[in-house]
Amino acid sequence: MAGIVNMPSYRMYWADTTRLEPIADVMSRNWFDTMRNYLHINDNSTMKACDDPEYDKLFKGSPFVDSIKSSFQETEVEEYNSVDELIIPFKGRSSLKQYVRNKPHKQGIKVFAHTGSSGTVYDFEVYMGKGTVKNVSPLGISGDIVLRLVDGLPKGQDYKVFMDNWLTSFSLMCALKEIGILGLGTVGMSRLPGCSLKTDEGLKKLERGADDYGNEAGTNVTALKWYDNKPVYLIIFWSEIAHALLRAGKTNARKRGRSTSDSPTLELVNKKRVRNSAKVVDDVRCDCVGH
Repeated sequence: MAGIVNMPSYRMYWADTTRLEPIADVMSRNWFDTMRNYLHINDNSTMKACDDPEYDKLFKGSPFVDSIKSSFQETEVEEYNSVDELIIPFKGRSSLKQYVRNKPHKQGIKVFAHTGSSGTVYDFEVYMGKGTVKNVSPLGISGDIVLRLVDGLPKGQDYKVFMDNWLTSFSLMCALKEIGILGLGTVGMSRLPGCSLKTDEGLKKLERGADDYGNEAGTNVTALKWYDNKPVYLIIFWSEIAHALLRAGKTNARKRGRSTSDSPTLELVNKKRVRNSAKVVDDVRCDCVGH
């Protein structure tokens, strides 16, 4: 009920002027304070010290978080998936709180989530800084997070996962392909060692939509550079997908007017946009008031 009727202070649910009966009639404020002070999800006596290598920032709430994860993982996954970061809005005091300038909610708890094309969350990992991943592999923290989150996807059944440039790397694409998951994502050139593509100036001289690509023969992973207002780099699991993207938008434009073929086509007609406006009646227009 408190989540529906939100008040600045929880004590206001029992105050005379702001009393909320569905809460205040169930228990007294003092009893609620007592429960609030002594409610624990985990055993604090087993908590590691802050300077311990095994210290867990989520220790006090880890049983609750693990329970949510296990429930999410029981959902049947979709063919098209995404791994990305999101922010859970939070402005209180916590060592987990992050500030991310380009997010809709700039302050809160950063979470890496595995979601489907419908927006359903299947798994997530709370970002805790260096302690997010124990024993980081050569893939780095970003690659390890992706591999852990997509571990529940069926292997070798052409399930796809999409990522942004913070997570994507050539090594990660190869690792995903080895376990039978197909990946696609934007990528920074610093994560494509040995890949030589046309310069920005070279593509800028060509028409908008110019492109260049390179294919790694051993893994059949393709790096694609496409130029719009600025260059966009993609790394893809199949070269055929890259070729399809290069061909997209380059077919002949449909001619205006009626088609000479028998098949019906969409006829494009330019029409001036007419703005409808209410006309003033003569009695008002000619009353010599307000003109």
